[in-house]
Amino acid sequence: MLVLVTGVTGNLGLHLIDSLSSRGHKFFKIQNYWDVDALDRACNGVDAVICAYAGTPVMHLDAQLLLLRAAERASAKLTSSVKPIWLLTGGLTEVYFSVPGHGNFSPAYNGPWDPENKTVDIWGTGHEKWDLTTEKDAAEFSVAVIERDDIYKEVRDVEITFKERGSLDDLRKLAYSMREQKPYNDYYGFIDLFYQLFQLDGTYSLKNLDNDKFNVKTTSMKEFLRQNPGI
Repeated sequence: MLVLVTGVTGNLGLHLIDSLSSRGHKFFKIQNYWDVDALDRACNGVDAVICAYAGTPVMHLDAQLLLLRAAERASAKLTSSVKPIWLLTGGLTEVYFSVPGHGNFSPAYNGPWDPENKTVDIWGTGHEKWDLTTEKDAAEFSVAVIERDDIYKEVRDVEITFKERGSLDDLRKLAYSMREQKPYNDYYGFIDLFYQLFQLDGTYSLKNLDNDKFNVKTTSMKEFLRQNPGI
């Protein structure tokens, strides 16, 4: 199968290429999202398109629209009424732990995990569940479709400290208050508060998993921590 992967130089895109290559698939690579001629050449004759663009307004709107139009010109299926395949992965584990090169989701930017001091900021009771998936596993599931604290102590032998920040209602009030105070083009000033809120209050809860439908070996938290000794 010949696959076009856009956004391949990102964290998830690189794992997608590894997964495709391991399955014997070929793929195209383009240089810039606005290179319409390159998009037309890349879309010509491919069996599938995987979009791994970054989650920014320009890439979500401008870049994806150019890609969609190129796919239409190449007579791709499902263009007049798009029927996307949604993979709900929860949060990305690399982002939660602020792995270098994967963003800063530390308390300084309204996240929970402080990689320097080994502390976790807690909203709620501390027993709410986080749904996390490693980038590698998210990529493996993407390709398959088209063809916890005691663990940290056990793996690292390091005590972590919990810092209680308030109830979920406190977090909700803070998140919406910050959204009212910040202009929308400064959404990074409040978006991570909603990221925590919707994980902890069950809005983003992954209730009915389809993992058993795909031949993908998932990564446990223990395995992830052993693979990332810098956390």
